[in-house]
Amino acid sequence: MASIAGISAGTAVAVLTLDSSPFTAGLKSAKEHLQTFCDSNDTAKSRINALGSAVNAVGITMTKGLTVPILGAGAAAIKTTADFDSSMSRVRAISGAVGEDFNKLRNQAIDLGATTSFSAKDNWHTTRKLVA
Repeated sequence: MASIAGISAGTAVAVLTLDSSPFTAGLKSAKEHLQTFCDSNDTAKSRINALGSAVNAVGITMTKGLTVPILGAGAAAIKTTADFDSSMSRVRAISGAVGEDFNKLRNQAIDLGATTSFSAKDNWHTTRKLVA
């Protein structure tokens, strides 16, 4: 009760009511936005996973179609070089050529392999016959 200098003005009673519908609507809206966000992230996650699978498939295809043949070609080149060097060692042994003389024979076999339809290995056979 309120009083001023001992005088009573009476009693006031107030009833407060709380309208919580705007608050509830705000929570509902936030929940919907959060659900949309989660759903879109699931979709994004699915899309990212699908993209990852696609990139993986491309990688496998490239490995089979590109990397493996390149490795095969590299292995063939190494074998051809080793065979040629082995053959030229035989030419060296048969001819007795050393130093600059041997380098001339070797370069001639390489040049003939590059400029004729015969390979350098084919040419070493001819060179071997010439020096024997």
